[in-house]
Amino acid sequence: MSRFFIYLFSFLFASVLALAAPKKGVSAPDDDADDAFEDVIEELPGDNFLNSWPTETKLAEKLPAKTVKDGPDEWVYETKHFQFHSNAPIAISTIKQIATIFEGTYVANLSLPLNAPCNYYQVAESGKYQAQLYETMEQYKASGAPDGSAGYYRGNGDLSAGKTHVPFQSLGLEKAGKKYVRGGRKVDSKTLVHEITHHMTLGSWTIPAPLWYKEGYAEYVGCSPYNNGRINFKNNVKGLAAQLSNRLSGQKVFMAPMTLKAFMRQSDGEFMSRDNVQFNYGMSMALFYYFCHCDGKRDAAKLKSYIKALQEGETPEKAEERLLAGRSWNAFQKEVSKAIKSKLKITITFPNEK
Repeated sequence: MSRFFIYLFSFLFASVLALAAPKKGVSAPDDDADDAFEDVIEELPGDNFLNSWPTETKLAEKLPAKTVKDGPDEWVYETKHFQFHSNAPIAISTIKQIATIFEGTYVANLSLPLNAPCNYYQVAESGKYQAQLYETMEQYKASGAPDGSAGYYRGNGDLSAGKTHVPFQSLGLEKAGKKYVRGGRKVDSKTLVHEITHHMTLGSWTIPAPLWYKEGYAEYVGCSPYNNGRINFKNNVKGLAAQLSNRLSGQKVFMAPMTLKAFMRQSDGEFMSRDNVQFNYGMSMALFYYFCHCDGKRDAAKLKSYIKALQEGETPEKAEERLLAGRSWNAFQKEVSKAIKSKLKITITFPNEK
């Protein structure tokens, strides 16, 4: 397989995980032995546009893990597709638990027929996606984490240099003896799946996709029901609707602060500005859902054509013609609003495009 150099902007993506109170009395596991597994760089599909839309994805086999470096200043662990770097030792059985959500998210993104980078790019010489885990929140914040975040992804020019950064606290880890194990905290997976999805989906083209697409994709996967490595895309409307309602502060009727054309063409800085960032995240997810499940024959055909155009080097503005498919912006806005009201139960009205 040919290797591509991928150019990415650097992004910080974050939101807060809801964590329940920890239980007392954590004990160290007694199954802390490394697994042996063959580390093989896979030949990935390369083009999955014709695949069926998944209903529920899951890990196909048991999840082996091994220790690559055992201190004293850094501990490195590996699973099939991920390499975890930590500044404190973690029990191998706990690495398997952590990896379930990483590997489960990988499988989910591999299964979506949108030809994401995880379908056809080898990430590094080892074929591993990189994750950095931090023992303390102070260490995590010192890495450049956004205030109030529970995890973030940063790409540094190419996919192999990108890392998902997560503090132990977000993973519910507690110290038991000399190593960390999963404690009693119930971890909300939504943010972590969102950030891992960024790792799976950024960098698939030389012309960067706009933030509405990147964030809409990550919100769509992150808000779909997750359970022990499984992601349910068949029954995700309730979760998506709840997330949109949360982003819009529970409003059932919402006047968009801009036209849909202006929304889709925002610069990264405009998108992340404090004034409209909650609307932008919510609208990105709603628009992504619309293209996947509501537009045309409900087969994501226009979205796939848009992705192909970007991969072939067209600018986002030029590629938008494939999304509009001859519709005027005002007509397009009305269709999107109607679908969001019908499926996600919120009325979003856009100002007319002049």
